[in-house]
Amino acid sequence: MTTPDRLIMHNIRKSFSGNVVLKGVTLNLKKGRVLALLGENGAGKSTMIKILNGDYAKDDGEIIVEGETVAIQTPSDAAKKGIRVIYQELNYLPELTVMENIYLGHLPYKNGFQIDWSTLRRNSEQLLQLLGSTVSPDDIAGTLSIADKQLVEIAKALSKEAKILVMDEPTAALTAKEVDNLFKVIRSLKEKGVSIIYISHHLDEIMTICDDIMVMRDGEKVGEGETRDYTPEKIVNLMVGKVVKHEYAASAQITAGKQPVLKTDSLTKNGLFSNVSLEMFPHEIVGVYGLLGSGKEELGKALFGNLALDGGEITVDGHKVKIKSPVHAKKAGIAYVPPDRKMAGLVLDMSVKQNLTLSHMKSVSRYGFFRRKKEETIVSHWIGKLKIKLSGSFDREIRYLSGGNQQKVILSRWLMEKTKVLILCDPTMGVDIGARADIYQLLHELRNDGLSIMVISSDLTELESICDRVIVMSEGTINKQLMRGHFDQESLLSAAMGVGAQ
Repeated sequence: MTTPDRLIMHNIRKSFSGNVVLKGVTLNLKKGRVLALLGENGAGKSTMIKILNGDYAKDDGEIIVEGETVAIQTPSDAAKKGIRVIYQELNYLPELTVMENIYLGHLPYKNGFQIDWSTLRRNSEQLLQLLGSTVSPDDIAGTLSIADKQLVEIAKALSKEAKILVMDEPTAALTAKEVDNLFKVIRSLKEKGVSIIYISHHLDEIMTICDDIMVMRDGEKVGEGETRDYTPEKIVNLMVGKVVKHEYAASAQITAGKQPVLKTDSLTKNGLFSNVSLEMFPHEIVGVYGLLGSGKEELGKALFGNLALDGGEITVDGHKVKIKSPVHAKKAGIAYVPPDRKMAGLVLDMSVKQNLTLSHMKSVSRYGFFRRKKEETIVSHWIGKLKIKLSGSFDREIRYLSGGNQQKVILSRWLMEKTKVLILCDPTMGVDIGARADIYQLLHELRNDGLSIMVISSDLTELESICDRVIVMSEGTINKQLMRGHFDQESLLSAAMGVGAQ
């Protein structure tokens, strides 16, 4: 018996300022099944979802929910049809509690006008426990980690009885255990007849949890069918239209006997990490890996002056430096690309051009006068050098660029500086396979040019693919250091869990 369609988005078309982003795309979602919506960033996935949720108006086509053609012009229209979207960009009110965020817009009341706080707390606690979260309903949302905020977003969507649930990169900041819990919830929702659109760049997740797949490229559908009929290699080929390289040559440089670019001695931040001593050399990519609470992210922040140290010394090119702020780090030649690029790295309302030159006004001005042509020359150079794909011209707001291209803009900004050490935290989180390969290739080119690069990442495949050596942290200390050729995903995870520490 054929499973009926819960949702049909038929022949959807959309353009922005003459730039066609959807070219008559049809999506079919069946009742009680999980559909993987795949494609590189910029393929049109997000536009399809925003049209479904009423954030964007379609130019042509129709949306059919349970056999009925519907007009969805606002998110409120979508909600009335049982459509809930969990966007990759977290949408929460930081000053409110977790439970207020979860039930915002549909708080429980008693006596018709009083908020029923006990019911609110109890229902929120049940949802959080369902997801395996240890967050308290009374916690202030703005104080949570990115991973915990992600779980709150999922709980928020589950608090409303959805017929169609869209998950955009739901596991981007989750631990393996949290991912397992999420998958249990998804299977439970399927049994209740909920239909799910699942967007992810992790193909292992797709093969595990999705029943069907649909692949998009350049605003068109290029493949669809049951997941069991596809291999990861076939999916990648459809997504990018080329063979993607996953392994990169190790550095040919020998570091023994050379002076390190960066050296730390017994760096300590009470409660987060202690006695961290490491060295970084030119011409190498050093990975830093650890489980949640290992202190790896905090180490990156401390090296850039975003976190005050309680002890230890930092040396750059043989000279001791005091790094108490990002200004000090920048002067020392240390650059830092944060994991949450949209909150900490970009000004979304400004153009690509403005974001590129934001911290380099001296280079585009003379005697106090702004030089527009100079700015455009510099911007064009870096767009070409890093192969940044624009959605229109460089005068368009950067929010319209894909995640991978936004990341390249941030990298460009730092490469304009006299950077000696480049620190990246989860550099490809939420970035599609094609753009990820481009970023990896760029990092290796920068390494070969002499840059010292630190990649702080939770992605074992990433570390195994690109790093010359990996430092493993556990409970705030360095547990192990492994050279390329002497580590794989299993050995890194074992070291992070304290198995065979030395």
